[in-house]
Amino acid sequence: MHREKPQNIISNPLSRQRRGFYSLWGNFQQCLPLILFALITLLLCSCGGGKKMVVKTKEGKVEIPAGVDTSVAFASNRMARQLFVEHQQQVAARRIADSARVRFERSEKLWRLLAGKTDSVTVDTVAAIEKFNEAGRSLQQVRELDKQAATAAPLDAAALRKESLSALEKARGTFEISLQLNPFDNNTKLWLARTYQLMAKRFLDEQNYVKAIGILEHLTRLQHDQHALYARLGDCYSALKKYPVALQYFQKAETVLRATTVFNIAPNQEMTAANVAAATDSAAMFLYLYYQGESYIKLLNADSALAVLQRAKNFSPSPESRAAADNNIKWINWDDGNILASEKRDTLLSQIDAGKHADAAKGLRKLLPDLRTSRTRREIGWRLATLEFNHLQREEDALRTMQTVVQAHGRDSLAVAADTLYQRYIDSYGAMCFNQGQKMLAAKKFTTALTYFNQSATLDWNYRAKSYLELGRLAVNDPPRAETLAKQALKLVKQLEAREELAALDLLTNSLKRQGKFDEARQYFERYRKMAQGQRASN
Repeated sequence: MHREKPQNIISNPLSRQRRGFYSLWGNFQQCLPLILFALITLLLCSCGGGKKMVVKTKEGKVEIPAGVDTSVAFASNRMARQLFVEHQQQVAARRIADSARVRFERSEKLWRLLAGKTDSVTVDTVAAIEKFNEAGRSLQQVRELDKQAATAAPLDAAALRKESLSALEKARGTFEISLQLNPFDNNTKLWLARTYQLMAKRFLDEQNYVKAIGILEHLTRLQHDQHALYARLGDCYSALKKYPVALQYFQKAETVLRATTVFNIAPNQEMTAANVAAATDSAAMFLYLYYQGESYIKLLNADSALAVLQRAKNFSPSPESRAAADNNIKWINWDDGNILASEKRDTLLSQIDAGKHADAAKGLRKLLPDLRTSRTRREIGWRLATLEFNHLQREEDALRTMQTVVQAHGRDSLAVAADTLYQRYIDSYGAMCFNQGQKMLAAKKFTTALTYFNQSATLDWNYRAKSYLELGRLAVNDPPRAETLAKQALKLVKQLEAREELAALDLLTNSLKRQGKFDEARQYFERYRKMAQGQRASN
């Protein structure tokens, strides 16, 4: 078997050279880390002379100041990226945010023009409790906006709406650009959240509320002491009809406000209950409690709503806000805490205003058996009767309903004294009977007409004198009765028109003449002549 002869490496000079080269290269590779470390050390040492070094990394350039370890510089750079951006970038972001706020304000002014308002105060649900940081927007910019709003050429509603929404959309985009430059500016985040809220209201887009909620919840994790942030969250969740969550956030806003009030007390003042109360932002507290009440109303919890609204009144900053709380309390108590009935009544009244009379009448009749109190049943019966009589030509149904309302009311003297609508019931019933009497008179149904005029005359309604006059005319064949009725009409002469007063004087004069009461007849005749002459002169 053939065996290959091995080479004699030692005796081959070329082989020895290669062997030496490979040996040196292997040693160099083993020493490479040490060499690199030595180079870095030399570079760091050279920094001690006052020079700085910049090292490129995957995250970007890292500056290693003189006398600072590389590891410290790297760690500080990572920490800085989590805390802030450099001043120059902050300034650039602030300029962009300022321009976004100008666009926001422009949108607001155009929208107020669209709504026919010229005031310069932005109003939203928590505007009174939220003071946004206006630093960065110059006074000149505000003056310029006012000037534009005052001198702008008249625009139609569609153009105003389009321009306002466009300005708001541009504000949103500009705020987002500002946050890309400086994601640590919480004030700009708050403005962006507010913009999303406004966009949601104007575009009727729930998704914008969701975006606003995301920003606001992030801010509350960073700033636990900002009670207004929780209030804005409550506002957003209310708009999304998530009332239990909205209630929790309005309650949280109240809790944080109470907990942080002590920090508003000056160092030279004692921590007394009076000083704490004086330091409390009463306007904010009122609104937090008021919107808790609104949330309870949406949850149909009348007792809790009434309790919190009573508390809100204690913090009312103005007569108007106190009146708002009182009106809500009155609204809840309309049917003894029956919130569903109050809401249904509001809906039906809106239908009446919109001219949907048949639908409203159907709803009112359906609501009647669901009411808790006799007072509210009388009110709804009255509304139903006037609707049927005036708009649906159901006079007989309406008259029967009003008769029931007035009779039920009359049996309860305490209810008559307490019910502010009582006189309106009487006035409506009297007018219905009188008008029906005139309708029957025109149809030559004299007995029926007489009956309706008699019914209206039994009521102390606001035009009772008209009933007496019509009865006197029908009693012309009975002079004593006609005399009595004409005199009753003239006792309430302010309820008569001028032509009706003349008719009553003429009727009375003739009735007295027919009875031989000439002197008395002459007195009323002179009064009749003087009034008639005065009317001719004025014509």
